Amino acid sequence: MKGKATKCCHFDIMTLKEIHSLAMPEHKKQEEKYNFMCYYFVRPLSYIVTLPLLKTNVSPNMVSWISLLSAVSGFLFMLVPESTIYHLIGMLMFFIWGLLDCVDGDIARIKKQYSPNGDLWDSAAGYVTIALLPFGIGVCAFDYANSYSIIYPILGGLSGMFCLYPRLIMHFKYSQMSHHEFDAKKVNDKTKYSLFELIGMNLTSPDCFIQLFAIISILCNLETIFTIVYFILFFVIMIITSIKVFKS
Repeated sequence: MKGKATKCCHFDIMTLKEIHSLAMPEHKKQEEKYNFMCYYFVRPLSYIVTLPLLKTNVSPNMVSWISLLSAVSGFLFMLVPESTIYHLIGMLMFFIWGLLDCVDGDIARIKKQYSPNGDLWDSAAGYVTIALLPFGIGVCAFDYANSYSIIYPILGGLSGMFCLYPRLIMHFKYSQMSHHEFDAKKVNDKTKYSLFELIGMNLTSPDCFIQLFAIISILCNLETIFTIVYFILFFVIMIITSIKVFKS
């Protein structure tokens, strides 16, 4: 996705509306609009961050690296025992990952800076977040006075693995077969998702409503319920998605 940064004078007069039109070509808009929270909330905010960065030599890869560090930092904040403030800061760091995950793509498409390493770093940051966010909430649910509560970090860690598994097997299958035998984009085409698939995506995608529900669970001391519910959700979606990938 991302490559060497270039600086162009016309970026100095670019508007948010122009950024939207360049960063969101029609085909991407049609697909991303089904990810409701990202499309209607996070994506517009990303343009505000993208605008000043276009006037600098900051490359999309640099933004991806920062987003990766943000996700890891978010998880580390959530390791602080029984601290609502630190746990909320952790969720803020995960939100920043989601914001920057949009920004790196904005810069790449507007400046046409594409590279294989860019896709690698962008995917790495996403996979780290997918694994660490539910694990982090599971850690938050752990009660140091109750040894049985160790189950919650375990369930959170398994949730992350369940969410990663379908993505990993899809990439593995794609690498083992020709493009004509297995079209990963077709499997992942959100415009053809059923209502159940759209609900599942919006509930579990790391840049979507899972962040909102995680914040609510922290504020209301409901991390245990969040962990159990999302463990079940991730398990069911893993089974359904895996079947879909293997049948394609």
